Amino acid sequence: MGLHSVEQKQLSATGMLKKIRSIFEQVPEPDRDPRGLKAQISLTDCLMSGLAVFGLKFPSLLQFDDGCDEKTTKHNLSTLYNVDSVPSDTTMRKRLDKVDPRALRPAFTGIFSLLQRGKVIEDYKVLNKYVVIACDGTGMFSSETVHCNNCCEKHHKDGRITYYHQMLGAVLVHPDQKEVFPLCPEPISKIDGCAKNDCEQNAMKRLLADFQREHPHLEAIFTEDALGAKGPYLRRILEIGAHFVVNVNPTGNSTLFQWLKGVSLKKKTIKTAKETIELQFCNGIPLNDSNHDLMVNFIDCTIYGKKGKTTHFSWISDLIVTEDNVYPLARIGRARWHIESAPQAHKRIKHELSFCA
Repeated sequence: MGLHSVEQKQLSATGMLKKIRSIFEQVPEPDRDPRGLKAQISLTDCLMSGLAVFGLKFPSLLQFDDGCDEKTTKHNLSTLYNVDSVPSDTTMRKRLDKVDPRALRPAFTGIFSLLQRGKVIEDYKVLNKYVVIACDGTGMFSSETVHCNNCCEKHHKDGRITYYHQMLGAVLVHPDQKEVFPLCPEPISKIDGCAKNDCEQNAMKRLLADFQREHPHLEAIFTEDALGAKGPYLRRILEIGAHFVVNVNPTGNSTLFQWLKGVSLKKKTIKTAKETIELQFCNGIPLNDSNHDLMVNFIDCTIYGKKGKTTHFSWISDLIVTEDNVYPLARIGRARWHIESAPQAHKRIKHELSFCA
């Protein structure tokens, strides 16, 4: 078998699931039952079954439990996921709740390595050299009664407390590609003994540190919504040698838009079969009063659709904007929407699969 055939086989669904299973087999077994009883179902089968919930698109763990004996599902679990014993929803929750999420990181880096060796990453590069990483937060669990020591807390004026877990997702996207490839998500939850809530900004710092360690030679552009247009966050991206194209708006970035009132913007118009795109841009404006030394470059984009629909976006970037790259940079910013479909599976089962007992 030639090298190309081997790579294609590894990048098939069967090949990638085989790779993931081999990594899951290395995940340390959590502490045993206090009664000393040995688990009847392996942790690997529990992990692969948890992955199958998403891969086979079950809306909940309970429906997975009810449907795993159906002929097609049973066949897929055996042949694709190589699951010998399928755990019940209760067993899966109890076993997986004890697994350190960081122990699952090699599954993400392992698949990413397969994509690199198979030259798939080359098809996702923009501006001839960069990959685009879109980031977004999503809710995983929310309850006013069920909670654990790692739950973040929202205290309401009427005395109620909402306990919740969130996750910061990061996916490899491309303006012309429908498929996205996830990097390992970063949990947003309180550390044991910590009184303060964790937040998306702190999670992003951890995610960037992991990205730098796991992909030191990958040149990347990070794109995020307007919550990411903050000095400390943008500086951290630059510190790891990456770049950014981040949304901004007059509400959250009022100082920046005040600066723009006195700036003459360059203009460029792009016409496609479906829309007319009016672009305006300038370079070298301060992010805000608190970060006046952090100079950013601005892109404004108004899109006129053929059916009369108008949409508007604005971004900032550390990359110098020119007439040649303003449209590609705008497309990078617009590509962030690809992550919106990525966390839907997480949202569907947020009340079923959580860190809480």
